[in-house]
Amino acid sequence: MYLDGAQEPLAVLKEPPYRLRLDTKRLPDGEHTLRVVTHFRGGGQEIREIPFTVNNYPDVLVLGVDEGSEVAGEVELRLSVGEPELPVEPQRFNPLWYAVALLVVLGGVWGYFALSPAAEKIVEQVAPPAQETQAQGAAVPAGVDPASWRRAKPSTRRTAPPATSKTARACPRPSPPWRATPT
Repeated sequence: MYLDGAQEPLAVLKEPPYRLRLDTKRLPDGEHTLRVVTHFRGGGQEIREIPFTVNNYPDVLVLGVDEGSEVAGEVELRLSVGEPELPVEPQRFNPLWYAVALLVVLGGVWGYFALSPAAEKIVEQVAPPAQETQAQGAAVPAGVDPASWRRAKPSTRRTAPPATSKTARACPRPSPPWRATPT
């Protein structure tokens, strides 16, 4: 392998694997030619020339203005100069903007369902107004099991069983065992 028409080979590879590591940092930037000469056992040879360009200058990334864009007023420009081995990446999306976008989307969905006439119709069908419920009294809504409706009524869950007047007067609440009085 020869580089740029040199008389001395860059490397002589005699056994597989035929590999060469070329450090382009030691080459000047610009056009170069790699010449590979292959010798065969029968005495023939093949020559192949491969032109390539070396550019070891680090990438420069300019953020804040795009090529061909129109700007006005003050523009903040950020320059990022990378190493030749490291790719230059633009700054990633700020996570705060993800949260803001999520709130906007969820707020829009909530606003649509809370303020749209379609949502009011659905609520009217599912939960009749309070006046209708009071007028119906203990009426069971259509499609609901009457036994489970009675169990689920808040008025039956919160009331205590009626006490006789004798127990209500004699024992308004149970006394702790250490305060019990002998009978």
